Amino acid sequence: MPTDFSPIQGAEAWQVSNAPILSMASLKASLSLFDEVDLDELRKKSLAQSQLLMDLLTAVSDDLNEPIHLITPREDAERAGQVSVAFLNRDRGFFDQLLAHGIIADWREPGTIRFAVAPLYTSYRDLARLEIALRQALTS
Repeated sequence: MPTDFSPIQGAEAWQVSNAPILSMASLKASLSLFDEVDLDELRKKSLAQSQLLMDLLTAVSDDLNEPIHLITPREDAERAGQVSVAFLNRDRGFFDQLLAHGIIADWREPGTIRFAVAPLYTSYRDLARLEIALRQALTS
């Protein structure tokens, strides 16, 4: 093997021949969880949680007279575990308030927040925490 290294030019130089072992170990551990879970039950929980999230958003909108537009379809067959929402009178500052309350979501211009439920580890208590954070952020 030569003692000096001459990388090839371009993006190919960043390729790795072997996946990093520590990253792969955590991936392997997480994948083994799926062997223990009934995927039909997981899908049911995902649909139930995303439906509850949409109902929660509608209730917050109605209670606070806050215009919130649900972008995600309500029909089970047309959605997964993500709920996209446009808070019509809010900007990135509102999203930052949610982050400050410990809510992990995704901001997309021009004003869409994507919430995702992950039924393996998202609890119904997490959704209750989200509702509290939303109400606090919308009334502050």
